[in-house]
Amino acid sequence: RYYNLKMWQQVLMGGSLITAAELLSGVFFNLYLRLSIWDYSYDKFNFLGQICLENCIYWYLLSVVIIWLDDVLSYYHYGEEKPASLLNYFKRLVTLQ
Repeated sequence: RYYNLKMWQQVLMGGSLITAAELLSGVFFNLYLRLSIWDYSYDKFNFLGQICLENCIYWYLLSVVIIWLDDVLSYYHYGEEKPASLLNYFKRLVTLQ
């Protein structure tokens, strides 16, 4: 089911999950428990000081690397098809393949 998703769909899911995890953990640890682990309230385009647009973009880009690493590990561990280069994964994202 997930193997049929295009790269942009996988990146959208991955980046959104990472951002949601950051928001939920930030609300719990920083706001509820008052641990002040991180604070984005001084950054532009932040939400509750727990997530910001800049880091959100980084999470989406990091998800491309994670998808590629998953494919590399599947190749070496399960003998699946050899993945293309990491640069090729970014090309697939930009061309919406």
